[in-house]
Amino acid sequence: MTFILIKIVDGSDGDKVKKQLLEAKTLIGTVHSIVSDQGSDLVNGLKKLVDEQRMLKETPSKIFKDISHASSHIFKERLLSDPNWQEFLGCCGKTQPQVKQTILGSLAPPTQKVKGRYLNIGEMITWGQKMLAQIDDRTGKLPDKVDRTQLEKKYSWIGRFRNSMKEWEELHRIREASMAYLRSAGYHALAASTLRSKLSSLRSCPASQRMVDQIVELGHEQSSELEFGDSIPASTEVLESLIGKGKQMLGQHSRGGFTKMVIGMGAALARVTEEKIVQSLEAVREFDLRTWASRNLGTTLTSIRRAVLNGTKIT
Repeated sequence: MTFILIKIVDGSDGDKVKKQLLEAKTLIGTVHSIVSDQGSDLVNGLKKLVDEQRMLKETPSKIFKDISHASSHIFKERLLSDPNWQEFLGCCGKTQPQVKQTILGSLAPPTQKVKGRYLNIGEMITWGQKMLAQIDDRTGKLPDKVDRTQLEKKYSWIGRFRNSMKEWEELHRIREASMAYLRSAGYHALAASTLRSKLSSLRSCPASQRMVDQIVELGHEQSSELEFGDSIPASTEVLESLIGKGKQMLGQHSRGGFTKMVIGMGAALARVTEEKIVQSLEAVREFDLRTWASRNLGTTLTSIRRAVLNGTKIT
């Protein structure tokens, strides 16, 4: 992975994304392909970029969908069409506060995420299967202080979703298998046919059959224009991992704003050697860093806090 450009903005929309993409384009030249997680600002900005390329009679960049987000959307469609899924989530939501302050709180349903919940829904399905196994195995050993009578009183409702959970697990395995393959192979001319071959054995019900068809259709849609021998990355997860690394370096400030440490995201991609460190220190002065931060970060939330609370005794 090569670091091209980082821009700090107050908000993101199509015009800002287009401007950033054009700035990145001036640094690297022709952009053959772009992989996007299909966020609304990215979709809008990419459309504006392609429209401008066509207007200038340039070869437009090809836009590809990130397989993690695209398959999550398909997974979400399948689950939302199942009324049992909404009932299951409702039961989880009611049970969580009931057991939160008790010994059974350690077995509570996972907290549902506000954003991207269907990217991590496998955790909820796995929890349900394991709790169902505990309810079914009346002779099994429970953790210390966990009373079986209380366990069954609070979690016996899981048994109503026994058949549904088998179906949901099948959908989850189809999504995981498709992502595992495309993360490695990327989009390519034979992606759709290979996906169908790999996923066919995983489907055994109408819902999973439909999901396989949708995943294969997605693979065809994304790879139909690729020449034999060409391969395009199908995932933006390496970028999201870098963003996570950046938040880790920012520490407690990651929730409230950026600091000069954001530049460390670029450094995290470098192969660090003694020679590279010397070259970097000689090429970039502290003055350069402060100037960049002043122009791009402006007044940070941390500096505002220091200014306001400076000299104030907090009791």
